Amino acid sequence: MNVNVAHLEAQIRRFHKATVVLAEKASNSQIDQMKYFPIIIGKTPNILVATSSIGEPDSDFYTPYIVNATFSLEILLKAIIYYETKVWETGHNLVKLYENISTPVKREANDSFKKLCDANKDFKEIKRHAKEILGHELKLNLTNLLLCSSRAFETWRYAFDDNSKNVCFFGYGDAFDVLWDAKEKIRPNL
Repeated sequence: MNVNVAHLEAQIRRFHKATVVLAEKASNSQIDQMKYFPIIIGKTPNILVATSSIGEPDSDFYTPYIVNATFSLEILLKAIIYYETKVWETGHNLVKLYENISTPVKREANDSFKKLCDANKDFKEIKRHAKEILGHELKLNLTNLLLCSSRAFETWRYAFDDNSKNVCFFGYGDAFDVLWDAKEKIRPNL
């Protein structure tokens, strides 16, 4: 596949921009007021939603936020792979895509993500609540985030399916930032 890099870069920015708008709607606050993007763990009726907003979150935006944010991470991962290999990957499994990224790029992204999570005191509190309320062990690492995001994409696209699995969606903003930085270091000059 011959990829128009300028168009790919524009698409990444567009999907991220849409995700930001949906996160604002879901959390009922503006991006400059958010300490973190909405975190959604579980599924109704056993659901824990964490936002950094003062107001009440708007559940009508959970599904579009999760689906769009996951797709935003997918296209970003595919861009990194393309820039490294000149091969356009297919599929939606974020972990499989992530595994196709070179070890040095993954290592740097993981280290950056860990630093961001460790610095965020709110994540530690949310992690504790998830364990206490839902019995869910929230692992704050990039691989686990991508695994959870892949499952969330599938589950929340079909949120009306009562047999779908309980999932969590967390860390979008931090994951996007570290993957964006990784991409910027390797992308071709436009």
